Amino acid sequence: MYMTKPAAPMAEEVLQYYMERGEPYSAGEIAAQCELSQATISRRLEELYERGAVEKKPVGQTAAYWIALP
Repeated sequence: MYMTKPAAPMAEEVLQYYMERGEPYSAGEIAAQCELSQATISRRLEELYERGAVEKKPVGQTAAYWIALP
């Protein structure tokens, strides 16, 4: 039997975080609140961005993300 790593948070969980707050956040800000690594949050946000679920704007060396409006 193979051992698997615990599942990383799903993109939908990250999206829910935004839906509850309704304002732009960086991956680092979300990571600090979710107790997850910034790298994990960044990957999930990129997945959401590629699906068109969030918008992204570069801010210095980071980016701000927010819910994409239909």
